[in-house]
Amino acid sequence: PGSITHRKLDQEDFLQTGILLDLLQYVDEYAPEIHDAAICRLVVDLFANILYRLVFDESYSHMSGRLIRVCAGFLRESLTNPYLTAGKKLQMVLFCKQPALYRKLCSGYLLFKEKMSEFE
Repeated sequence: PGSITHRKLDQEDFLQTGILLDLLQYVDEYAPEIHDAAICRLVVDLFANILYRLVFDESYSHMSGRLIRVCAGFLRESLTNPYLTAGKKLQMVLFCKQPALYRKLCSGYLLFKEKMSEFE
């Protein structure tokens, strides 16, 4: 119940995105050979820690536009990133291009998972 995925988002969660962007800038300057891996980390953390919860809580709608812009800035390059799975790439495209559809699919997926757990 107290884990990051179950608690309310706070300002520190949104600061994480800025920190990851700063880290990416540092990587690009001092270790460009790991750029793809750094992009992967940025995208995975962004989705795992923030976006997944953000789409279900309307009180953060003012932040989704900003995060869509962050994702959209990395979308083209992420589609060819060898470290990102096809599923994560699809998530990015849906979130950036069709946020309402992304929200519906995530809701449906959670409902499906909940129903399947009843059979276990």
